[in-house]
Amino acid sequence: MPGRDGRCAGCDARRSGCDRHEDSTGLPRPVADTFTLTATQANFAQYYPTYLANGYWSVASSLLGTAPTVSHMAGLMDYEADDVSRPAAIP
Repeated sequence: MPGRDGRCAGCDARRSGCDRHEDSTGLPRPVADTFTLTATQANFAQYYPTYLANGYWSVASSLLGTAPTVSHMAGLMDYEADDVSRPAAIP
C-alpha cells in the first residue's frame, strides 16, 4: 500500500523494503482468508432445504442443488371438493 514519501502505508517501511504488504509490483498483497466452510457426508442427515422466493415464485433447494424440487407460484391454488384451498405445487 503506497503511502507518503514512497513508504508502505501498512508498516511505514520504505516501499522497496516492504515484503509483508506489497509484492514486487508495489500492489497490496491479498489478505489471507480465515473462513472455511466444510461439508461432508456426515452432514447430509442435517440438511434442510433453502427457500428462494420473490413474492411470485417460491423454490426449495435440493441437497446437491441440481435435482428437481417443489416450487410454488402466487395465485395458483389447488382446490378439492369438501376441502380447503392450498398453494399448488408446480414442477
